[in-house]
Amino acid sequence: MARSQLYLYSVVVLLLILFYFVSNLDLLDKEFQFYSNTFPQYGEIYKLLYGNNIFENILNLYGSTLIPFTVYYNCSYNIIQVPNYFNSTHVIVVDDVYNFLPSYAANNFVAFEIINNYSIISSNTGYCIFNGYEVYNPYFNNQFEGTGNLPYYVIFYPQNIFAINDNYLNNLYNLEGNVIFQYLNNYKCIAGEIKSLSVQKILNGISVSFLNISNAQLNNSIISVNIINNDICPINLNNIYYDNYNIPSFGNNFNTSSNSSLIYSGQQIVGYYQYNNDDLYFCLESLGNEICTPINNLSIQYYVPITLYNNQPIPTPEPFQQDIAICNGSINIGSNFAYVNNPTLFNQINPNGQNVMFFNSNNGQLSYSWYEGQLINGSTYCDVWWVNIPNGIPANSNIVIYMAIGNYNTNYYSQYYPYVGASPQVISGYDNGNYTFIAYGYFNNTFDGWNRYIYSGSFSPTATSYGIEMLNGGTSEGTYILPPNNWNIPEIPLIVEEAWYYNGIGHANVIALFGNTSQQIYAYSIGSTVSTYTPTSNLSTFVQFEYGSGITYLKSVITNITLNQTSFSTSGGTVYSYLIVNSSYAQTGYYIYNSNQVWVPLTLLDMYPLSYNSNYGNYPYSNLNYNPYQYPTLEIGAGTGGVASYQYIQWVVARAYPPNGVMPSISTGSENPWPP
Repeated sequence: MARSQLYLYSVVVLLLILFYFVSNLDLLDKEFQFYSNTFPQYGEIYKLLYGNNIFENILNLYGSTLIPFTVYYNCSYNIIQVPNYFNSTHVIVVDDVYNFLPSYAANNFVAFEIINNYSIISSNTGYCIFNGYEVYNPYFNNQFEGTGNLPYYVIFYPQNIFAINDNYLNNLYNLEGNVIFQYLNNYKCIAGEIKSLSVQKILNGISVSFLNISNAQLNNSIISVNIINNDICPINLNNIYYDNYNIPSFGNNFNTSSNSSLIYSGQQIVGYYQYNNDDLYFCLESLGNEICTPINNLSIQYYVPITLYNNQPIPTPEPFQQDIAICNGSINIGSNFAYVNNPTLFNQINPNGQNVMFFNSNNGQLSYSWYEGQLINGSTYCDVWWVNIPNGIPANSNIVIYMAIGNYNTNYYSQYYPYVGASPQVISGYDNGNYTFIAYGYFNNTFDGWNRYIYSGSFSPTATSYGIEMLNGGTSEGTYILPPNNWNIPEIPLIVEEAWYYNGIGHANVIALFGNTSQQIYAYSIGSTVSTYTPTSNLSTFVQFEYGSGITYLKSVITNITLNQTSFSTSGGTVYSYLIVNSSYAQTGYYIYNSNQVWVPLTLLDMYPLSYNSNYGNYPYSNLNYNPYQYPTLEIGAGTGGVASYQYIQWVVARAYPPNGVMPSISTGSENPWPP
């Protein structure tokens, strides 16, 4: 029965797709017919212009292999992540009329931005549907810059895969009626001729590979840059992207010294572009190729290459949050902390980190970086950052990023936020933790975008100067909070670190990962432990810090058992705690930071090995014989029972857990004057 329903469903989906293509063709036929009947010559020109766009797009993809695919996705998304059919980084995405879309390819997926509503329709289910092509070409060389939102599902059509080559173009004759396309392969550039009756136009391919750019300067938020066309064909800048934006979309924010977007063979112009404060190079992109030149006159004194070494036999998760610490001496706090002893570099850094930013060494794209603050270890001081590495670090390999350093008083926070930010305990107004980490919340008189829920009782979580008050001294209370990106938490190895305070006898705090947050259950029901009203998400792997009975429970809803347990303090106080979940094991722990209600410094991040010391705390661990990645979620819960307590959540940080718990090590190169 289930199989027959699946077959029926598949047939319905394919019929909907077929109807979509047929209805669009019918619409075009009617539109062509209207123009042809009403204004015969205009109708021919209309068809010519329409054909021009399609055939020019096809020419631009010469030498490529294409596979059509359909994506069903949430209509609120504009950046979509789909499987990479070609398993190559030399892949882009085009829509169903071959318009190039900003695309970033990893070996296992492609993220692309939907910018043309021509190929999007809304079905009666509320889904949006995108029809287009994944395109492989060994000359495509996009620099990876990020991930996208996961769609509901994706359909590839391998039976319709095809290559755009001489044979394909020579057999591509007509689009509609009298519109004729002829492939002219006797040019040094890819070209063609399209004509309808007496109207004709020569098409040329476009690619940034033929352009030379230099001398990029920034003045009053406008970049000026020299552009030379080294091709024998004209190149239209309107078919090229700057900073992920199609150039025509800039409107008055784009111009050239020739007042034209067309650059003829051998011509040099000056282009003027609106600066978007998200990169340090000027780059043009087209057809999977990117050319870049540094912006010469930025407020940067030096840049320093930083090499990140992953010496583990498994890659880091994607994305990955790398800690980078620049110290004025040596420290020894374990393999989870990456630092370099470089007093010279340390002395050039402002104590609040404002004159430092990190960027991609290939295209100048700024990395999201969050300055944690200064970690003091004896007489050694370290400036500590967390940097988001979108594509991670391969196994037994290394990558290089750049650190840009301005003069001591330069404030990159005000210039480049949200790419450059800092802990609110360092400086207010520039907290970009939600951009840098997987999930983040700092709850000083704010929910910081998190959502609050009541599971039992009437008390609702409340933002206070002590953090989010989860329990208010009443019995039978149960509450939980979810991050703003809940249901988009990547299903990768994660560590969730939490600072919280409790006072009273009952009952518990919960960190839960990868459960169905739309279905709450009582945490006590798993493993038949102390009965309280503390919620957790169904099918989650979670930790229950049960201060009512003084036990830390590591639990699995999937297997309905307590995986492991250890003691917990019943005396009250301020707690640092964590939960680690990956595909093979789960681990938790805690550290009693203070017996009083005080704010926990964010410099305690990554200090979870403190719990390995029995003087500070304990940590239960368990191998997993099931897949913990059930749902892309994170939850923090709290509850009382027949006795009451107060509980406050100060901050929560979720990040990718490093391979085998070993943070990639770092080294710094020499200081180099700007520009590169």
